[in-house]
Order: sequence, then structure tokens, then C-alpha cells
Amino acid sequence: MIAEHLRIDIPLAGRLALTLSGRLETYSTRRMHIHAHHQLLRIQNGVSLLEDRSTRQPLFGSMAALIPAELPHRSTVIGESVTYKSLYFAPELFDSEIAGIVIFNMSSLGAALFDRIAVRRGSDLQAGLNRECMGLLMKILHEDIVRPVELARLPQPNHPQCRRVVEFIERNYARRLGMSDFTAAFPYSGRHLSRLFKADVRIGIFDYLRIYRILTASVELSVSPRTITEIAYDCGYESISSFYRDFNLFFAVAPKAFRHRMARSAQSELMTAERGNP
Repeated sequence: MIAEHLRIDIPLAGRLALTLSGRLETYSTRRMHIHAHHQLLRIQNGVSLLEDRSTRQPLFGSMAALIPAELPHRSTVIGESVTYKSLYFAPELFDSEIAGIVIFNMSSLGAALFDRIAVRRGSDLQAGLNRECMGLLMKILHEDIVRPVELARLPQPNHPQCRRVVEFIERNYARRLGMSDFTAAFPYSGRHLSRLFKADVRIGIFDYLRIYRILTASVELSVSPRTITEIAYDCGYESISSFYRDFNLFFAVAPKAFRHRMARSAQSELMTAERGNP
């Protein structure tokens, strides 16, 4: 039985907009919650699991989430601490219906506008840059939300050393990895390497490794006839229970059910293609 959701009245409820930021653990709830405003959420650091009644979706890197007003949802932290920024805004500011949570790749202009907006009082939107940025962001959102996220997409590093860390993970994810393996491969202390990677990629090294393993496993489950146990071990897991726990966290379904769902989807696409060809 699903517990009743909570109603969260954000500060200045009833006003047009409000921005909040901080550590996700501080503001999240154990139960689903709703609020009267649409919410535009970006994770600034780390990995969050965004959950509604039917799905759980990882949110990280350049991804953003548009959560409609009155929709029960919650966010939880995956791995290390997560920091975020949210823009809550009245539905009348956005002239489109939103049926559910939309996770999308925010454009660089949209991200710049979002980062610039700071609304603490009702007067903040009466004039000036906040008002101009808000109006432009609402227009850009209509274009951005039609760019769906490919789930098997990880944030790409810019720093050359961080790119080498990612290459190291891609070569070695199938074996047990600890910080000593990274410090042996790179001329940095574990603390410095962790800071460098997080500053560039916005998630920790082991958050990245965990996501890479799970997404790799999801691809293997979709295309390979190997057993779930074989795939789990080949993706670097030493415990089947840990693999099932992580897989359920990211996909809200067991690996076997996920495999069946992907097989049905592939079969449906094949039948559609065959009907379309004479």
C-alpha cells in the first residue's frame, strides 16, 4: 500500500516564483510530496534518484527535471552528498500542460538563465534582470523539454586528466576498484583526484563507476543471452544482492523484468517496421 503523500508549502506559497538551493538531504522527504508550483530541478553536484508513483530515474550531469505541480514525487541521494538548485514557479507562467516528470538536456542558454535567476521575494520579479531572465527561460523551456535524455548517457569530462580517469574506468570497471587503484594509475593523491574529478564532472569517481556499471549491465540485459548473474559479475559486482539493489534503485524494476520489457519493446518495433515495409 502506498503511503499518502505530503503537501509541502514552500516559502512565499502563492507568489509567482521562488528559488531554493542547498543539500538535497536537507530538503528531501521520506514520503512522496506535492506542491502547488511547477519545479525546475538541476543537480549541481552528485547523483539524485527522482521518483514518482511509477518510475525512478537518475538525475545528474547536464540533465534537468521539470516536475509538474500537484504531482507526488520525491528525490533521494545516490552515493555521496548531492547539492541542487530548484526554481518553483506558478503554472500560469508556463503555457503548456505537463502530464508527468520530464527529464531533459538543458541547453547552455537555458542553464545560464536558470543559474542567473534568484527569487527570494515577490518584488524580485517585478523588474530588472530576474524578470527578463525568467521570461526568456520560460520560452526556452518549451524547446528544451522536447530534447529527451538518453538514459545511458554519462556526463563527459573536459579536463584531460579526468578524461583519462573515465578511460581507466571504462577499461577496468569489470574488476574490483578502490581508490588505491586510481592513485596507482595517476600521479595524484586520492583526495586531489577526487576533487579534480568532481569539479569537472560534478559527480564523484565512484558515483560515475556505479552508474557506468549499471548502465552497462542494462545494455547487456537488452542484447545478450547471458544469465543475469554472469552479467552482474562481468560488470564488476561482487555481490548479486548489491547488483539487484542498485538495479532496482536506478530502474525501479528487477533485472529479469527489465530484460523481458526490453525484449517486448524490440519485438514491437520489429513488427511495426515490418508492417511499414511492403
